[in-house]
Amino acid sequence: MCRKEGWIYDGYRCSECRDFTAHKECAESPPEIDSPSHPQHPLKLLVSKEYSFQSHDCDCCGVQLLSGMVYHCSVCDFWLDIYCARLPPPHDMENPKAHYDHPLTYMKKDMTFTCHVCDSYSYGNRYECKRCGLDFHRECADLCPQITHSAHRAHPLKLLKDDGVLDHTSVKCCLCQDVFHSRRCYICSLCKFIVHVECAKSPPPLSFSSLTTHDHVLTLLPIRISFTCNACGMDGDWSPYVCLQCCFVIHIRCVDLPRLININHHDHRVSRTYSLPAENHDSVCGVCRKTIDRRYDAYSCSRCSQYAVHSRCATLENVWDGKELYGKPEEVEDIEPFKVIAHNVIEHFSHKKHHLRLTKGGIDCESSMCCKACIRPIYSDPFYNCMQRDFILHGKCANLPIKKRHEVFSEEFTLLPNAGSHHGIWFCHVCDRFSDGFKYISDTENIVAAFRMDVPCSSIREPFDDECHPHPLYYISDRMGKCMACGEMKIFVLRCVEEDCGSYALCYRCAGLPRRVKHKVDDHTLVLRYGEKEEKGKYWCDVCEKKTNPSKWFYTCDDCGLTLHVKCVLGDFANVEPGITFRYYHDADSKYEVVANDSVNRPLCCKCKRRCMSSNIIKTCEGTDRYLCSIECT
Repeated sequence: MCRKEGWIYDGYRCSECRDFTAHKECAESPPEIDSPSHPQHPLKLLVSKEYSFQSHDCDCCGVQLLSGMVYHCSVCDFWLDIYCARLPPPHDMENPKAHYDHPLTYMKKDMTFTCHVCDSYSYGNRYECKRCGLDFHRECADLCPQITHSAHRAHPLKLLKDDGVLDHTSVKCCLCQDVFHSRRCYICSLCKFIVHVECAKSPPPLSFSSLTTHDHVLTLLPIRISFTCNACGMDGDWSPYVCLQCCFVIHIRCVDLPRLININHHDHRVSRTYSLPAENHDSVCGVCRKTIDRRYDAYSCSRCSQYAVHSRCATLENVWDGKELYGKPEEVEDIEPFKVIAHNVIEHFSHKKHHLRLTKGGIDCESSMCCKACIRPIYSDPFYNCMQRDFILHGKCANLPIKKRHEVFSEEFTLLPNAGSHHGIWFCHVCDRFSDGFKYISDTENIVAAFRMDVPCSSIREPFDDECHPHPLYYISDRMGKCMACGEMKIFVLRCVEEDCGSYALCYRCAGLPRRVKHKVDDHTLVLRYGEKEEKGKYWCDVCEKKTNPSKWFYTCDDCGLTLHVKCVLGDFANVEPGITFRYYHDADSKYEVVANDSVNRPLCCKCKRRCMSSNIIKTCEGTDRYLCSIECT
């Protein structure tokens, strides 16, 4: 509502999405006020959806109105943010609390400045000391240089103005344990007790009772003390809540852990458990893959007896979607992608005009027909085909659920069919591949900004069995790694969690490579080969005629002995059907068409002046046959 950052100890939060939080005084703001900043008319409260906040600034502080709530006078078009509405109208300060040496002059002028107190770079109205040439935010100029805090009554806390003091103190707030990003804080130099301004203004309660956290009253212990949190199992050194009756200790940030949630690493709900049952004595965390200590809280699944997750792992931002499900009945979603019409005949949600028939024997591997979902050849796999049109789906792709969760993103994904050539191609955020096939997206209401994932990536789930590695691989969040198959640094990688193989990683792009492909360079099927630890000889790519690294993955023909680079075989458009037209974002004026590179002579790329290697390339739609071999040449 006021868009001020910091912990909220006394306020409101949405019980469903947990994304909307508000200070108590902000949530209880009246719908209409008489403000001394605008005595002519009363001001009415507006939410962000009722006004265009991109085009308005607060007429008091001059700061642009972002999403939140504001007060507005429709007669005078006067705008006031909710923070300034609680303050008296701005005026010159004779004895400012943050700079009591000289008076401050209120400068109602839009300009950039750096606040002397919080050291942040801002734009808008400000207070200025004419003698010192210093600028202040309105709220910073009114900060007391010394306060008495309820969590540290032994000594007063002084407003910190010198970054050098932080060299002798903790770099984290002693209450909320968040790292300091500015020098605006209060400190007791004797006890090395330091807190954010927000925590100083809104301190945590000295004691509270919550049956969802603990059976007894918890009391704040605002001192330096080493402890292990009973909720998350992590060590702490400042200000825990304690129950002396039970020897129970917990971080401030852990007192409000959710009770029932969905996580992206598991298909069922998981609930907070204060002590895992005996059958879970050797449970391994489903996220970090480390053994769970039964002395601390965890999340477990009532359906899968052995599945459990550390509480600190289950509530990570990229694991949990932020929704508390306690007290909400579990709704059974219809995720079935088709209806059975007759024996081996279905009606698929992506192709409702005609029915699809199952063919179990596959088709000739020479055929170029591709699955509309994954854009890969059918070969000998079972498939569904339309009885009246050229529409084919692999048997596995036809069974893809409409809704699913995946470990790379906390939100639930929804399957969307390909929209046709007039919508062009799209980009998978997991493997960095182009595709025009089916996609899973994270937000159906805002498709442009949604997280997108192609079918091959969505089919890779942990534990992933890599044929060239003896142990299963898992996705570990927020850890970049060097892929052992392509040698590139990637954000989304599958890792080996064994201590001896901790450096082994495989990116989703390589994990989803087709194990066999067809290419015009050979009449036989090419097979994916895994890197060799020791070089047994020099390999040469029969497409680009350059050396191949035997420690990286490559394609080979067992009958002819040919070896080929993965990029030379697949290229940038292997997951795009020929005939698709699109516009690339950095060159919106040019239109391209994906074409098959199946002519007798490979065409020359108009940019790099080399022969186009991969099976699919692009051609400009300008009436001239100008070919490009890769997206880098556009």
